[in-house]
Amino acid sequence: MKIFNGFIKTFCAIMLGWATVGDSHADRVISVGVHHNPPKIFIDEDGTPSGILGELLTEIARERDWDISAVSCHWQECLDALESGRIDLMPDVALTPQRAQRYDFHTVPSHHSWSQLFARPGIDVDSILDLDGLRVAVLDGSVQQEYLASALDGFGIKAELIPFRNFESALAALEQSKADLIATNHHFGAMATQRSDIEPTNILFDPARLYYATPKGQNADLLTAIDEHLSDWRADTDSFYYDNLKRWAGGTVIEEVPDNVWWGLGGATLLLLITLAMALFQRKTLRERTAQIRTTEAKFETILNSIDAGVFIKDKSLVYQYVNDNLCKLLGMPAQRIIGHTDKELFDEPTAKLLSESDIDLLAEKERFFSKEESLQQANGTRLAVFTVKMPLLDEHGKPYSIYGVATDLTREHEVARRMDELSRFDSLTSLPNRSSFLNALESEMAIMRQESGALGLILVDLDNFKSLNDTRGHAYGDLLLIQVAKRLRTFCGRHGSTSQAARLSGDTFAILMRLNAPGATHGNTQLRGLAQQILGALTENYLLDDVNYRASASIGAAMVRSGGVSSQRVLRHAELALYEAKSSGTGEIRLFEIWMEQAATLRSQLEHELHQAIENKEFRVFYQIQVDSNLAPTGVEALVRWQHPTRGLLAPSEFIGFAESSGMIVEIGLQVLETACRQITQWQDAPQTRELVVAVNVSAKQLYAPSFVDQLKQVLRTTRANPACLEIEITESQLIVDMQVAIQTMQAIRAMGVRISLDDFGTGFSSLSHLRQLPLDQLKIDQAFVRDLSLNPNDDAIVRTIIELGNTLKLDVIAEGVETWAQHERLAQMGCERYQGYLFGRPCSVEDLNLAPGTVRHERAGLHYQTAYSLCETLYQSRLMSILA
Repeated sequence: MKIFNGFIKTFCAIMLGWATVGDSHADRVISVGVHHNPPKIFIDEDGTPSGILGELLTEIARERDWDISAVSCHWQECLDALESGRIDLMPDVALTPQRAQRYDFHTVPSHHSWSQLFARPGIDVDSILDLDGLRVAVLDGSVQQEYLASALDGFGIKAELIPFRNFESALAALEQSKADLIATNHHFGAMATQRSDIEPTNILFDPARLYYATPKGQNADLLTAIDEHLSDWRADTDSFYYDNLKRWAGGTVIEEVPDNVWWGLGGATLLLLITLAMALFQRKTLRERTAQIRTTEAKFETILNSIDAGVFIKDKSLVYQYVNDNLCKLLGMPAQRIIGHTDKELFDEPTAKLLSESDIDLLAEKERFFSKEESLQQANGTRLAVFTVKMPLLDEHGKPYSIYGVATDLTREHEVARRMDELSRFDSLTSLPNRSSFLNALESEMAIMRQESGALGLILVDLDNFKSLNDTRGHAYGDLLLIQVAKRLRTFCGRHGSTSQAARLSGDTFAILMRLNAPGATHGNTQLRGLAQQILGALTENYLLDDVNYRASASIGAAMVRSGGVSSQRVLRHAELALYEAKSSGTGEIRLFEIWMEQAATLRSQLEHELHQAIENKEFRVFYQIQVDSNLAPTGVEALVRWQHPTRGLLAPSEFIGFAESSGMIVEIGLQVLETACRQITQWQDAPQTRELVVAVNVSAKQLYAPSFVDQLKQVLRTTRANPACLEIEITESQLIVDMQVAIQTMQAIRAMGVRISLDDFGTGFSSLSHLRQLPLDQLKIDQAFVRDLSLNPNDDAIVRTIIELGNTLKLDVIAEGVETWAQHERLAQMGCERYQGYLFGRPCSVEDLNLAPGTVRHERAGLHYQTAYSLCETLYQSRLMSILA
């Protein structure tokens, strides 16, 4: 804000500035194809996508300022519209090689699902072989339809697949006995079992990762944004992602496909493998059936290649006899490079040894199933995390002749888990350890200290005016500053070796943990202060934030611990108390913990508790200070709060208002004062001599900017039936700089009720003439700081005259507060001020002691003149006496 001088000859200027705020953002409209598939995705009553995937997208849109246009369509219609570009985005799409050629997908799965068969009552099936002669309802164009068609054809099973446009119509067919089973995702099936008589079967298949899809080559930014949100959410178990899953999944969060599904898939796959292996075995002895076997193998390979897992068969010599396409992709090798080879040729020596020992044990024990998670390293150095399900194939004599298995790639999941673990321990912006990691380090260092009888120093650093940088320059600049501060702290710790470490605790607060080598508490504190001063010096050097030179300052609180009986939380608390005192003392301050700080914190906590009790018990009293006009006739009063403490008696505002402001309790206190003042207005309305008295009530910044304040004021006026014209809201200049536009809107709403508004402490704040013209004011109140030295300080004299003339120009009343002498009053009157408040006319008192009789102040003037003259004579006499004695 620019400040300049100049107004009416030599008069002192008031501050003038311009502030413009303008911003516009055009929301992006995204058309989303929604097929009815609750609870994963559907359109709710207000036309927005809902369900697990719908609410994830709606939350992303809210944070990205997108507008969502939901397009209702059946599954195949949605896919066709997506491919043609008639819609921008479609949820609930499983990624398959065929779909990857037609659509684009993001990287992080939005959900995990699998398919399952559900049967109507009376239909009993245990495996896919039992489907012979039955009717299965499927979603037209779905992965369930594709999988079952391939499986039924491969096994030669005569079952009828009945396609439907959506799962609801398929379920209706099942309920009407027009179908025997329905193939659907487990979410819809589980929901359907709650409102229908259908029952789940043991046939599970096609575990899939679900994504949002876009037209090929379009809307890549949507997919990038979705990936960013999903990555952040999945790294935080308290995020919207997990809350959403818990809400729609009945309290159960499934981040990955459960083991029982893999077992079910493994069982089905192993059943296929048994058939394939038997075909391979029979081919050795039944050459005449070669053509038929090859046809069967091709069908089986089609099915096995559609499974999202690697499938393999080894002979008794542990040589690979068969691999599907997914195993080739997993190992990054063609089939001919794998078949005919052993693990020794594909993996490094330790991995090959681990696999061969596992296979030999499997053949020896002839166990039906063997599963484990393995970390494999290929010969080229690539590491894989694999979950395997293996089983020996036995001949008619019960002897194993092959091993077959299913391998699921968990490498990406392990990388995500590693990244999540890293995020749980390190700050993503600065790469410093985060709060939880730092507390663990602090606890470890304290354990070492207890054994070695050493000393530790904990230093907390909080950047000064960091919020102002964010507000004026933007959060990007704030992030740049945090990154550079972290770099300087890391450099500082590097100079002190392994005995120190830094961390980012939160926001703009950092911590440094140091081992101290000075003996004794005094020397330890001296060393700790020296280290803090070094840190402060390093942090207050200039920063280059992009293209801006910025000079930062910081407040530092530090605590030393030597006793083994102190907990890490207590040490951190001591450092936080020292930091609190440093920030309370200004900017760039350093404070070391002292015991009185803890005692002061205890008193603050006690005060907070007592204030809560005072609000609940209505212990606050309202005193009134009279205001008079140029004839010294009462025109109104200012309502001033006092606390009638149950044990400490009547407390002045200076003993509790500051804390009430910082704690937010001033809102409740202010509301009680406002209600009391309005009730007093109502009582005075019955007497002619008090009917027109105006009661001024101070409003805090937290009240003014509270969204509910205007409604609360309306309710108070309505409840007390007070005349709005007799109520005056006093607002200080400094409150306006928080958010000028919001303040103006609130003040306009107050004026619309008929309530007066006075600008308190005028001349001490930061309002500008340009804003003053916009403010809906009735009165300016000259701050008592200017009145106190009136006629003694030419600058104060000029400022007061300027304010009075400014009020006259803007047709505003002007009242001077803090008037304590008749000389001040007469000087103000000469300048044109016509309203006054101060001890000269009356001190704050209870309403019972308030003397509002007409002429009271005028009648007391003679007595005050006498007292003033007497005091002057007494002063002169004492001065003369001292001269004589000298």
